[in-house]
Amino acid sequence: MNIFLTPELARFVQSTVKNGQYRSVSEAVQAALQLLKEQEALVRDNSSPAINPQKPSYDFSDLVGRLTWRGDALEIQQNLRDEW
Repeated sequence: MNIFLTPELARFVQSTVKNGQYRSVSEAVQAALQLLKEQEALVRDNSSPAINPQKPSYDFSDLVGRLTWRGDALEIQQNLRDEW
């Protein structure tokens, strides 16, 4: 497989090999692709409820009705975060 990099990316990859971070250009590109794969998995796993129907969605206008004068807004906010 052949790939073509911009001159800037080519210099960057070569510098990572030259300074010893990676043993070869191939190893550096493999590491970059592994990071891209992991990043895409994180994005997919943290997608919005509209995109991912398995995660619960909330009507935040209802949150106002659930607040009390005791100041439990922070507790409710934490509970909502935990549910996500």
